[in-house]
Amino acid sequence: MTGAPPERPRDAARTGGMAIRPLATGTNVESNPVKSVRNINDAANDLAHIGTVVLHLEKLAQSRKTDWQSTIVTLPEYWRARVVANAAISPALEPQVRSLLARLEAIERLGEPRG
Repeated sequence: MTGAPPERPRDAARTGGMAIRPLATGTNVESNPVKSVRNINDAANDLAHIGTVVLHLEKLAQSRKTDWQSTIVTLPEYWRARVVANAAISPALEPQVRSLLARLEAIERLGEPRG
């Protein structure tokens, strides 16, 4: 081995150091069933994850710190978009979707500047 470390792809930090090969030429994600399948279980798992994040956001918003919305993952709009995307998967997820959207709305009200 030489002393130089192997070159890692730019996205290696996001992929745990694994190199991700692009799809073959002429292939798109929609035609690749492994990449495009989203089912109710995937959506339910994502909504559960979002519920955990929303709980943390509620605590941050209630802390009254002024800088709690300083990154994308602390912005309720980001999580609302993910909830809405999962809502399209199945009507059976509607109760979780409604609950999460109401909680995100309450978080936004707590984060509004007070006059």
